[in-house]
Amino acid sequence: NSDTEPVHLKRGMTVLDPILEHKQIMDAAWKQATYLAHRFREDGRIAATYEPTSSRYSLQDAPLDEQAMTGYALSNQLLLALDTQPDWEGYGPCSKALRSSVTYLLSIINDHVAARDPDAVAWLLMTLIQEPSLADLKSRRDELAKMLMTVQQTDGQFTQKRADANGM
Repeated sequence: NSDTEPVHLKRGMTVLDPILEHKQIMDAAWKQATYLAHRFREDGRIAATYEPTSSRYSLQDAPLDEQAMTGYALSNQLLLALDTQPDWEGYGPCSKALRSSVTYLLSIINDHVAARDPDAVAWLLMTLIQEPSLADLKSRRDELAKMLMTVQQTDGQFTQKRADANGM
């Protein structure tokens, strides 16, 4: 029947008013950063898939490029917090999660992984460049930059072969 109103489904989330104020957007951003930090395991890996029926994450790890991209997103939020909300209670846990992730990624990225998954290396490199709390990793950052340049093709592009969550 064309007179019936559409049914709006939602899954455990609050439907927000379509007209958002800046404060609402920033509150959502802080909550998202905290959520991302909770996805990191103690060893720095990130769970791949949330399974809502069991309310837990799969045991598999996210692919390396997704792990590195998540770290970059978290780093952006940390930088925003330094500029706009230095007393944000999520700063410590998010910073710890980012450090753990970067440590893990640096432990498995080598020339082989860079050749298979150059975008993971690029995301990690961008994180190391922009995140002040990772300044002590400058030598590793420089190694990653050189590694990335060695897998660049003559036309300036990179071939993505996608490494799995273990760098294989």
